[in-house]
Amino acid sequence: MRLIQKISFWFLIVSLMICLFNLLGYDDKNLLLGYTSPLILWLNPWLTRNTIENELIEQLLPYGLHLFSWIFAGILIDGLISLVKGRNNSDR
Repeated sequence: MRLIQKISFWFLIVSLMICLFNLLGYDDKNLLLGYTSPLILWLNPWLTRNTIENELIEQLLPYGLHLFSWIFAGILIDGLISLVKGRNNSDR
């Protein structure tokens, strides 16, 4: 299957757009970033309570979690699609 036809590719593009939107300052309260990634919402109390010594890691951690969760969801959906297509091809 071509890369453009994969759900994980499009999830990656959308996630990068959301991260860029947040990085440019349009999402100053991180609402879009948090509400589109359940992993960030789940870890939000830990992320805000603990201070990390390195500021770069503290700033990049939410973006990494966002990208990871969207890519993981896309790979999971792509796997389910290929599983269903494989079953349909074997039934013929």
